[in-house]
Amino acid sequence: IEKDFEVFHDIRNTMALVQKCADLYINKLPGGDFPEKYRNAPKEIIDLHTALSLVNSQLGMIDVLVNIESISQGQKNYINLYQMFHKLTQLFEYKGTDRDIHVRLRANEAIPNIMAYQSIEFIPIILLDNAVKYSTSHSTIWVDLQKTRSEVIVTVSSIGDLIPEGERTRIFEKYYRSEEARKRTSKGIGMGLWLAKE
Repeated sequence: IEKDFEVFHDIRNTMALVQKCADLYINKLPGGDFPEKYRNAPKEIIDLHTALSLVNSQLGMIDVLVNIESISQGQKNYINLYQMFHKLTQLFEYKGTDRDIHVRLRANEAIPNIMAYQSIEFIPIILLDNAVKYSTSHSTIWVDLQKTRSEVIVTVSSIGDLIPEGERTRIFEKYYRSEEARKRTSKGIGMGLWLAKE
């Protein structure tokens, strides 16, 4: 497995160069520090910078596929769940434009920061990617964040073909793709929902 995925380490190095170029461009913009310059950047540059972060996160999934225990490696940090989903809903909105699919975020109240491993960012990436991939054209994907006393409940709702009842528990198995998923697209190897579950 490691041999097969070795090529992605070179891609990650190339991505780091592209990210550095974007950072250098932003640093030339007016503002006192990088966050201020970033806020002053044109929307297209902000979207590019965010998209590069998404690619880096997706490349990070490869490490997890090679070694599943890496999901819980490193330190837990405070993560702003709302900001994480907000950034990703905007990016996945782009992915849906060719089929007129919209992605919208709602929250019932202010969402608190949570303590989590960095790998938590895989969850919105996987859920939103699946939602866009399998949604009906001209539809809206809703991401709802709901704060309760002890947890934050995240719901991603989309309109698409129903998964037959007998297959619903199987979609979280490694390498499993439902019949409807195979009809809809040849892309995917059946790892996303398994990885999200892990």
